[in-house]
Amino acid sequence: MASYMPRLLVGLSVLMPTVACSSILGLGDYHEFGCAHNSECISKAGGQPAVCRNHVCAALLSEDCTKVTGPIDNDNAILIGTLFALKGTNQTSGVARTNSVELAVSEISQTIVGLPGGAGGKPRPLAVLECDDSSDDATTTRAANHLNDVGVFAVIGPEGSGLVSTAAQNVTINDGMFLISPSATSTSLTGLNNLVWRTAPSDLVQAIALRDQISQAEVAFRAANPSVTNVKLAVVYQGNPYGQGLLDAVSKGLMLNGLPVADPKNTGLYEPLSYDPNTLDPTAAAAQVLNEATPPNLIALFGTSEVTTKFITPVESNWPTGMRPFYVVSDGGKKQELLDLIKSNNAIRTRVRGTVPGTAGATFQAFSLHYQGKFNSTPAVFGMAGAYDSTYILTYTMASLGSATPTGATIAGAMKKLVGGTKLVVGPDTLSTAMQTLGAGGSLDIDGASGPLDFDLAAHEALSDIDVWCVAILNNTTTFESSGRHYDSSTKAMVGTFSCP
Repeated sequence: MASYMPRLLVGLSVLMPTVACSSILGLGDYHEFGCAHNSECISKAGGQPAVCRNHVCAALLSEDCTKVTGPIDNDNAILIGTLFALKGTNQTSGVARTNSVELAVSEISQTIVGLPGGAGGKPRPLAVLECDDSSDDATTTRAANHLNDVGVFAVIGPEGSGLVSTAAQNVTINDGMFLISPSATSTSLTGLNNLVWRTAPSDLVQAIALRDQISQAEVAFRAANPSVTNVKLAVVYQGNPYGQGLLDAVSKGLMLNGLPVADPKNTGLYEPLSYDPNTLDPTAAAAQVLNEATPPNLIALFGTSEVTTKFITPVESNWPTGMRPFYVVSDGGKKQELLDLIKSNNAIRTRVRGTVPGTAGATFQAFSLHYQGKFNSTPAVFGMAGAYDSTYILTYTMASLGSATPTGATIAGAMKKLVGGTKLVVGPDTLSTAMQTLGAGGSLDIDGASGPLDFDLAAHEALSDIDVWCVAILNNTTTFESSGRHYDSSTKAMVGTFSCP
């Protein structure tokens, strides 16, 4: 038998083969088969998810891609992929973001069944192949290759800037796949390629809010410790595009002790501490802080779950007698692990604050209620709302293509349809209106659960407000809450007063 190379499957989202299926394409096993329907391939796979692509049966599950959501037995189904951490350090947030995609798909399926243009005039429902990136380059590359091999042309994720770069440079750009990340914020991704987009803004924007909050944390620390003359700041960051990019952006214009942070009078009072982004282990940085003769009074943390589990936790447990530090945490650290730590040690609560793209407006509140109804938990992770929005964005762009089979390139080209048109909010209540508008050749101007989605078509990212959050106890529940202060993208200024409920 002759062999097919996996790249023959690229971008084939909806195909109608015409001959009978004889076997299954499994992991690393590519053969020439014939098939007419997905159901034949599922049967051949013993009931496991499989699709018929270019006359070839493809088994959808792999060591990294372990779940399919949606009616994959429907030959009209359009298959998209997700790529988030479903194992390892960032599993909690990865699962939450994947769940957010599932929520959007369920709403879309219940509201309009699917996109128009299927065979025989039938709708084309969405199906999702959910994959793990394990927060490492090797897994991300392997999973992205599998998504390409089974015909996925659009991927939501990964969550981190470094992993987005890995997936894009190693797989998706060369293979013509559209990639949209809900939470990657590194400046290195701005305008990277027309196939790489994100719902989050560049860290150049978040840096404005972080500088503001480091300064306000200094004021709060001085109020609690009036005897202090010079405040010392440590910045603990992942040594990758996300952490390094934030450090560089925040440092420009940062004030400490009433002077620019680089002023000679601040020598020894500003301490950047990087850690390995592959191991995600800032334990050594924690030990260094604890062993210093004069430990820092302010600590900015640019990482993910590990900044709580492997930095704040050991620092708080082993802190010497005296003034404890105040923490300013970037978007990646706004995780359940931080809430869990504060539940067990409430003394930390008033010393922690942070920033995150988006604001908790009415659209986010609607998303939050829908998410709670489906998963019985409250959205508390940056990128969840963006993952939800990204699913709708793919739906809108594909709808604008009519009955044409979507590809990465055509979806990228259709992003212009989401700028400057009919104003509406993302969600099931406006979905029919969106489909009618796009079907008639119109455009949309969408506000998402993650904030205003005013896409810069050259930078491939959405402008956004940046919320300043704190940790509150409401109805005996420890929760992230908006502080009332935020960066307003329309006025390009910090507005509001910090007040933690």
